[in-house]
Amino acid sequence: MKCFKKSIRIAILYAFLGICLPSVFSEQLYVYYPSLSRPHVIQKELTNDIPGVQVTVFGLRDDFNAQVKSAPPDAILAKGALTAMYPDYTMALSGVVNGKTTEQYLLLYIKAQLTTDNMPQRTIGVVDILPKKELETFVETLLLAKVKLKRVKKIEDLLPLLSFGMADAILVPESQAAYFKNVSNLDFKEIRLETAAAPIASVCVRQNTAAPIILKHIRKLSGNINTMLGVDTWR
Repeated sequence: MKCFKKSIRIAILYAFLGICLPSVFSEQLYVYYPSLSRPHVIQKELTNDIPGVQVTVFGLRDDFNAQVKSAPPDAILAKGALTAMYPDYTMALSGVVNGKTTEQYLLLYIKAQLTTDNMPQRTIGVVDILPKKELETFVETLLLAKVKLKRVKKIEDLLPLLSFGMADAILVPESQAAYFKNVSNLDFKEIRLETAAAPIASVCVRQNTAAPIILKHIRKLSGNINTMLGVDTWR
């Protein structure tokens, strides 16, 4: 109890002097970004690269969503399609690859005789990056066709859908296609659709919150952490 009271007195003193205690007053960043790297690895890298910020990386969208609503952070980092669902947050930075803020999606398949003409009502495997209804709309917008979805929680869970015939194809960002071809001997075929592009990643700041530390350091991110997040740079 004495230690607790002492901590409170110190915090009040720092506040009176206009000094921020990093452990008490640091900015908060929540991240949900399906990647081939584990969430705890991404969290460690971001924590090292963004000092003075409390970073939490979520492995599941439901957990991310629940925490954003119950304990809103200063900023969020996620796929652009997901950050757009939070009206209390405004986009501040976009991930960039080859000079573009959008990424191309493609369909990978092995057995199905899949074409753009027979795509309607096919079963497509996809990572569960959005709520069910919004994900259906997202995929339909990319493919210009209404399809059945088989949702999974992680990128690596897509491969068994093809191996065991639970989906006719899987929908993935072009940057992740090489992963599936490298880890499997399956004879992959692919369909590239020029219309199938979507925002790569967005950093959004809560309204009435500046989050200067977060934005300053994310602009400077490079190397390994950007590779994990599938971007070249931020702007």
